[in-house]
Amino acid sequence: MRTPSVIDESLIRPFKYWREGIHQGGIYNNEIYICLRSFSTEERLKAYETAFEHTDKNATVCISVSPQGYTVWLGLRSLNSVVNQSLAVCQ
Repeated sequence: MRTPSVIDESLIRPFKYWREGIHQGGIYNNEIYICLRSFSTEERLKAYETAFEHTDKNATVCISVSPQGYTVWLGLRSLNSVVNQSLAVCQ
């Protein structure tokens, strides 16, 4: 079973991209990620639950941590393995 990487948010190099609207992406460790969802500090367990749901689908997942909360990122190359292609991603 794969486990998501947990990193400090400062290690993500952010960028914006267009997919039926402007969305947030990031680069970490030579991998391009899309922002799946952000969570408050009080929602830590929900962030981890969301991340593990996607690792169970063989997606590459990263969780970034900041004083404001947690963000779950999905590796762009692994999106084909994610069953639900109509993901609601961060804007």
